Amino acid sequence: MNKRNWLSYCLIPVITFAVMISILIALQPSYPKAQSTQIPTLFIHGFNGNERSFGGMINRFNSKYGWGTTSQTLRVDTDGTVTPIGTYDKTTKNPLINVIFVSNKENLKTQAGYIKNVMTYLHKEDDIKKINVVTHSMGGSSLTVYLALNHDNKERPTVNKLVYIGVPLSPTDYNKKINNEEKAQRKISQRMSETLPKSTAFLIVAGYVDKEKGGDGSVTLESALLAEDIFKHNPLQTQIVKGSSGTHSGLHENDSVDERIGKFLWSVPTK
Repeated sequence: MNKRNWLSYCLIPVITFAVMISILIALQPSYPKAQSTQIPTLFIHGFNGNERSFGGMINRFNSKYGWGTTSQTLRVDTDGTVTPIGTYDKTTKNPLINVIFVSNKENLKTQAGYIKNVMTYLHKEDDIKKINVVTHSMGGSSLTVYLALNHDNKERPTVNKLVYIGVPLSPTDYNKKINNEEKAQRKISQRMSETLPKSTAFLIVAGYVDKEKGGDGSVTLESALLAEDIFKHNPLQTQIVKGSSGTHSGLHENDSVDERIGKFLWSVPTK
């Protein structure tokens, strides 16, 4: 085999491979770009949740869409001690922080205390002054209790934007589903609305599977949408996910919810 033929023999598979890679890259879906901020977003799971509850959404925001940066996991032990996993870097684009309750079946009062410890940690250790929060189910109700009692503490971050996903604001949902010492009371939500800065913006995501379920299977549509009345003095948007995609656990694994959150938090343009 002469030199020219040998070069051709070697180059053909290399060129073919390069062309295939280029085609694969071109076929990859492209997503609108997010506005870059240094305001971190905290993710708080619901009753019986774990690191996987918001793990998928965080991974999508980071790896799939490129809207944020996976930053840190905060593990809250039974005694309320906050242990960081990973290092928070305030210079990264839209940092994403996952909160994990080791004791994940506690009542609202206890979980609100856990959130208080997390917020204190973020302010003291990471020097975070302002934060967004995405929360699901009981995590949102516990956050409501925390904010009703601690919203104006200068040693904790101010909440900039709030996303409630399948969060019940009516006591009947908890009475049926969770044996809580602290029943979810509408009055605590009203207290939060009276004390929370009017600039704090809300995105309420609710599910409606069918008429029989009356909501997402765990939280009624009426209960989730009480926020429209309770927080009517704040900027507020709602999204109702209907059909089989609107199940309680499916709400945080939904592309349309991802897109709505991206637009709400980081001004991601609609496709």
